[in-house]
Amino acid sequence: MKNSRSGSSGAQFLWASLIVLVALWVIAFAAHIGGGVITYLVIVSLAALLIRSAIARAKATTPAHQEAKGRSPE
Repeated sequence: MKNSRSGSSGAQFLWASLIVLVALWVIAFAAHIGGGVITYLVIVSLAALLIRSAIARAKATTPAHQEAKGRSPE
């Protein structure tokens, strides 16, 4: 059986990487260095976080939805 907190380490890593990238983006923006690369990294990190959260939410609601239709969760 899977521990309910096992997926949280990946989410924590994504949040930490997003925070670090945003901090680097602010520093690069203020110092006029780095070009647009850091902006693309922030966007990719944010997209990964949103996709992971949407998948986790879909998995959390699927068993209850299947039971309501009379199917047993697999």
